[in-house]
Amino acid sequence: MSSTLSSHRPFMLWAWRGRLLALVGALLLVACAGFGLTAPRVTVADLESLPGKGLEMRFLLRLRVQNPNATAIDYDGLTLDLKLAGKAVASGVTNAKGTLPRYGETMVEIPVTVSTINLLKQAWGLAEGKGLDKGDGQGVPYELHGQIGTGLGRIPFDQKGTLNLPR
Repeated sequence: MSSTLSSHRPFMLWAWRGRLLALVGALLLVACAGFGLTAPRVTVADLESLPGKGLEMRFLLRLRVQNPNATAIDYDGLTLDLKLAGKAVASGVTNAKGTLPRYGETMVEIPVTVSTINLLKQAWGLAEGKGLDKGDGQGVPYELHGQIGTGLGRIPFDQKGTLNLPR
């Protein structure tokens, strides 16, 4: 019986070495794939009003997503938080799938919801004369913070710009 166990021992060691080697190889592949990857640039291209319910406001945000990398990025979903004039206003998610071409761009649509609390905060600011658009024709400063889902994980993005609100 002991000869049977000892004859299987080299096979078991070989199998464990093979698994360990495969694991190390996979980890190196993932590390190399993410190495040197620059986060995509995400800017607001358009904002369109959608029908809302109750005190909730909905918008369709069209984002221009630019890939500054030499490698195409397959994406599967996107999340974001939107701040206007430094205040958290809206958030959204989409399960859109596609490919960001290397050194290219694509448009992604994401529905966003303005929460009742944030809507009331903005209304209070307007009542106090702290409007979002100061009337200078420059629009409203915005910040986008979010993540683009990929097969290898999430790629975070942060972008600032100016947005002209729909009237």
